[in-house]
Amino acid sequence: MKPNSSEYLPVIQKLLEKTRQGRVQWQGALGTFSCSVGSEGNNLVKFTLSTTATRDISYDVRFLVMDDANGNELFRVESNDRQHLQRKKKFRI
Repeated sequence: MKPNSSEYLPVIQKLLEKTRQGRVQWQGALGTFSCSVGSEGNNLVKFTLSTTATRDISYDVRFLVMDDANGNELFRVESNDRQHLQRKKKFRI
């Protein structure tokens, strides 16, 4: 079932707002970053932002995943902005 953007868009906007305010601490490297929001036992959720190259390596796909405290996936959003994700062919060897 495809997620309804009206369900997750406000959550993403709030996450972005809190990140800009410095209230969310992202950790990670090498294409995967994560953060936890909330408190243990009280609506703790984890967000993971990751990048994966397509099979033909023509562009990267970016995902934002929200999991609950038990590790159950609540939603997964894939970037569809291919223009922004295109790799620069002039830098390929």
